[in-house]
Amino acid sequence: MEYLFGIILAFASLITWAVSDVITKISLDHTSKWKVLFISQLFGGVIILILALLLGEISKLLSLGIYYLIFLGVLNLFGMYTFYKAMKKKGVALTTPIIYSWAFLAVILGVIFYNESLTFLQALSILLIILGIFLVTNKGSKHIFFDKTFFFAIASMIIWGVFYFLLKIPNLIFGAIIVTASIKLFTSFSSIPILLKKKINLFETKHKIMLFIMLVGFLDAFGFLAFNYAVNYAPVSIVAPICSATPALGVLLGVLLLKENILKKQYIGIAVVLAGLVLISI
Repeated sequence: MEYLFGIILAFASLITWAVSDVITKISLDHTSKWKVLFISQLFGGVIILILALLLGEISKLLSLGIYYLIFLGVLNLFGMYTFYKAMKKKGVALTTPIIYSWAFLAVILGVIFYNESLTFLQALSILLIILGIFLVTNKGSKHIFFDKTFFFAIASMIIWGVFYFLLKIPNLIFGAIIVTASIKLFTSFSSIPILLKKKINLFETKHKIMLFIMLVGFLDAFGFLAFNYAVNYAPVSIVAPICSATPALGVLLGVLLLKENILKKQYIGIAVVLAGLVLISI
């Protein structure tokens, strides 16, 4: 029953993150990506922190282990930074197939260090999810050249893989709520030097866009909270691939909500991802 609950939470995280990504696309069309990052992470962190206060879990922060959470917050920022660098130069189609393969690294680390085991069916489903992500996100026929941008994409994939793998232990120590609030807030605070360097004015934001960014922060934070709870009930090697399928659902939502056009192979990719998600849940 606990395993099933973990799978349900992983799917909740997948859906919440996908909706958040769609709204993020709208926000990024109207303002700076660093402004979206700072405000959304700060707002999401504050919301979860209030939840921690209401539930009386804030005392868990009074520990030397908080430095580990600060480390994860900074690691999260580096993941976002390398992600943005790769996306800016090569775009979505050429970078996301690499970046969203972070689940594969998280699976390997989970098997090695947490002694998690995979059945043949689970291994097959993970491969299907990763293949589906590649089909969904790769629109063009161009090849990725081995330049600086390519290595930014690889760096982002490695950082995300290690980051999500490392979440299991602090979740067991502090609990999912404290981990979520802390990492969101520390990620936001870590981006302040970038905001200052780029002289980004947070107050020059239209009210409508600010509401979109705050909604992104709310959805992203609760998606992250669901992930953190999920790894307490199911193996990282199962939860990570489910959540990494976010881009496939995001593309589908883009078609339904934003009326975006996609290629035939992207529909095939979505079907492959869904098949993988069904298999991994059995």
